[in-house]
Amino acid sequence: MTGFLGAFTTFSSFSIEVVELLMSDKWFGALGIIAFHLIGGVMSTMLGILLYKLLFRS
Repeated sequence: MTGFLGAFTTFSSFSIEVVELLMSDKWFGALGIIAFHLIGGVMSTMLGILLYKLLFRS
């Protein structure tokens, strides 16, 4: 339950930050945050898969 509800608050924080930047005409800042979160998420997933394969030799 905590992880499920925690995802909502994290996404809400991300959304609010991006919307506030967009409303203050800071487009590059908003795009930077979006790119950072997307790239960071994909990289973290790839690292997790790599570590799993190294630890369990699958």
